[in-house]
Amino acid sequence: MGDAGTEDVVDLTAHRAADPAVAGLELRDEVTALRRVRDGEARRLESRIAELEQLIPELWRRGREIETLTEALEGERRARSVAEDDAEALRTEAADLRRALAAERERHARLSGSDESVPADPYRVWDRRFRERSQRREEAEAARLQEHIDHQRRVLEEKEARIAHLAALLGDLEPEPEGPDDLTRISGIGPAIAGILHDEGYTSFEQLADLDGGEIDRLGALMPVYPGRIRDDDWIGQARRLAAERAQRRRLRGGGG
Repeated sequence: MGDAGTEDVVDLTAHRAADPAVAGLELRDEVTALRRVRDGEARRLESRIAELEQLIPELWRRGREIETLTEALEGERRARSVAEDDAEALRTEAADLRRALAAERERHARLSGSDESVPADPYRVWDRRFRERSQRREEAEAARLQEHIDHQRRVLEEKEARIAHLAALLGDLEPEPEGPDDLTRISGIGPAIAGILHDEGYTSFEQLADLDGGEIDRLGALMPVYPGRIRDDDWIGQARRLAAERAQRRRLRGGGG
């Protein structure tokens, strides 16, 4: 079988050498086929470029919306700061009024020497009414300011949640990198330590999140300079958060599709 195939190749080569026209025709066919492949690849690339260009207006629109929301959020924060300053000024004013009222009562007691429980004293009637009006005004103003502050806080929380949602949507437009996770995103892991972990078979956040005590001690002994860095830098907690964030992005991408 093998000898027959070899003879066929030899005969075909000899045939091409003997007939230059056939060899030229076959070469043109190969060139034509290569051109078809090249044209098909060019069309595929042009289609992909068109798809990416269609995403540019959406990315720009979402970026502008995030900028607008960020500016509004900053304005709300400034307004809340002013409201809190106003509330603090009102509390200071109320404290000053209380001190002044206490001093006035003490002065009146020294001058009159009468019992404060006597309701017939006009000054004491005025004093009581003044204190009641001051207290009502203080309570009403404090309630109004507290309601305003609570409203501003709710608005800020809603806008921050919306910004976080939009940021997550923008993140979903970016393809996730393939291959091993970038372990250097964990505080305390540099390129050298990441290389040690890769050599030990740890290449993903999920693997580090599942480390048990024995494996922590074993890997700690391999760490340069400071073996206790795994626990002190909380690699497991950081890895869990990074893995959870990636899972959340995948769920959002799946829901959006």
